Amino acid sequence: MTASVSETIGIGPYCLAIDIGTSSARAILYDATGMAVADRHAQAHYEIDTGLDGRSTFDGDALRLLTEGVIDEACDETGDLPVAAVGVSCFWHSLVGLDDSGTPITPVFYWGDNRSIAQVDRLRAALDQDEWRARSGCVFHSNFWPAKLLWLRETDPETFARVHLWTAPTGLMSRAWLDSDAMSLCMASGTGMVDLESGKWITDFGDLLRIDPATLPPIVDRDEPVRLNEAYAQRWPQLAQAAWYPALGDGACATIGSGSTGQERIAMTLGSSGATRMPVRAPLGSRPPLHDHLWIYRIDRNTALYGAAISNGGLMLDWTLELLDDPEGELRSAAAELAPGAHGLSILPFLSGERSPIWNDRARGVISGLTLATTRADVMRAATEAVAFRLAETCDAVRAIALADAEIIASGPRC
Repeated sequence: MTASVSETIGIGPYCLAIDIGTSSARAILYDATGMAVADRHAQAHYEIDTGLDGRSTFDGDALRLLTEGVIDEACDETGDLPVAAVGVSCFWHSLVGLDDSGTPITPVFYWGDNRSIAQVDRLRAALDQDEWRARSGCVFHSNFWPAKLLWLRETDPETFARVHLWTAPTGLMSRAWLDSDAMSLCMASGTGMVDLESGKWITDFGDLLRIDPATLPPIVDRDEPVRLNEAYAQRWPQLAQAAWYPALGDGACATIGSGSTGQERIAMTLGSSGATRMPVRAPLGSRPPLHDHLWIYRIDRNTALYGAAISNGGLMLDWTLELLDDPEGELRSAAAELAPGAHGLSILPFLSGERSPIWNDRARGVISGLTLATTRADVMRAATEAVAFRLAETCDAVRAIALADAEIIASGPRC
């Protein structure tokens, strides 16, 4: 938060923004001009459970409680300021299964959970991936729901059969807070299971997998708010009369927040992962055209979001610092002093598989060119350059469909 206004000069009504990310949940109060209100924010950090088998999960109830704690703190700080609306962003592509009471009976599976690699292979062998991509804007990959659902059915059929609702973590929260199972078109399209032309779920995967449509959330657009239920209205009276808008994918929010609303501006984001994105007008009823190396999701009924993403952005840099035993990050300064490419190293930063454009879950990291003269700063510099090269590749893919003089806006905690 770099630009803010004080409570005394803020212009109401106010909006509470809640962001559920892969390392923290936070809430920030904004005034009617879009300025953050100074000292009206809260944040809580957490760590995803990961494993050598490709696991990347977190307990759903724990994530809900952590987010509720952030909202509690934000409401205490908000005081009597009139909050008219609440907006929520959340990491895309995640999956959790709820029972009929709304209790999670699976962990939250993050986009990086790639234990479904074998199921990706079977989906690609059994179905026409080109046709699937034309419908959904996505390929078969562990990042998306189809492979995860097939993996769950095959590895834990008992739990799979008990699931009453498959949803995102914001789905279990909206069930608790709002008595609503609805999911935004934006969030749903990031599952890789939504027909981009109709905006409806795709549930038939041939003989491999059939999903009962009743176990999927109803899809609504981003401008269809609801209100808190009675229990949470009593807990958060400052938000009781606010319109709660459906949660949106964090990548879509980062794009719009960067000022990218059309083909004249490209948004590049670097966090734990990284992506380059751009909105394109594409109303429901028409199928957005495919472009090489780009996935397509939806922001809303009128807008498609084109982009390319990498799985190893800040993750690669954090891993390198930890490997080199540099918790204070002093190597960053030493690496910055080196001339580009002077280290003689080539690094493939595929620590957790990769997404665009190769979509290879089995891709693994490589460090080539090591010699007795290689220093820790050399490795840090090469790792940073490797991430930059991958981001540049995603940028080139998006620039191919942008206006010739399109501006590139970089944002995110690693920029």
